[in-house]
Amino acid sequence: MSQSLTSLPVEKDEVGRKIDYPGLTYAPINEQGVVLLFGMMSDDLGFSVEAIRSGFPDALVVDYRANPNRGVKKYIEFEFQSSHFSRQKGHDPKKCNIIICWEHDWANHPKDIEIIQLKSLIQNLKHAESEQIAHARISGGAVKTKPAKPDYETSWNARIDWVHGDTRALVRKLTERLETQLPGLRHQPRYRWLSFYRGEPFVRKNECATLLIGRKTVRLSIRVNPQKFSDPSGIFKPMVGFFYPKNTERRGHISFANLDAAVSAAKSAYQGLD
Repeated sequence: MSQSLTSLPVEKDEVGRKIDYPGLTYAPINEQGVVLLFGMMSDDLGFSVEAIRSGFPDALVVDYRANPNRGVKKYIEFEFQSSHFSRQKGHDPKKCNIIICWEHDWANHPKDIEIIQLKSLIQNLKHAESEQIAHARISGGAVKTKPAKPDYETSWNARIDWVHGDTRALVRKLTERLETQLPGLRHQPRYRWLSFYRGEPFVRKNECATLLIGRKTVRLSIRVNPQKFSDPSGIFKPMVGFFYPKNTERRGHISFANLDAAVSAAKSAYQGLD
């Protein structure tokens, strides 16, 4: 009798260390994992993927990091370690703009090629967000950030200007619907997110939801009472506990198509906190 897929064991050497990035539990251990992780992060980083192929270079993207209204097409090569690029025949540095890797270990890489190391991005993201969350727990206030990052990486107001117009429209619609359906709900920008509270004061114990946006994506994290939460649509998936305590956080991708169901689930979560 064949073994069911759900019961197949996962060997220790088949997964990397835990990173708990939304939608991906473990770090990449090969090039395919790098492709997957970049695909999940691309919109948040300011890239729009136009094509992925088997030949060199691996992908064509539009880079909106410098200008949200006018992107630049660039060619990308995926590698687990950046030095793998130099070991492969036919990889002409002049035909590649960016190397996306998990680990950057190529000290003397061509200076015309940008290296994006996902490992450090994940570490920096967790560190920055952890600092913001820790500070919010203490004071509920804003934190001064290092000026090295672009404004859209540290400020909600800058980020809402940076995103695609359809994203802004969805954020406005979602916010309006939540305020209408959830009595007493208030919101306030915090770092690069929009935090929702069950009335004032804007402190940790009153926080009940957090809105996260990429150029073309909208995600909502909600605080739930697992015993009272209902989400028949299955939009909101369990999180390990990033914004809210373990077992009380759910996160989902929001679109105009699932807006009604998302608001209904958020209402269930809100009411279950009583």
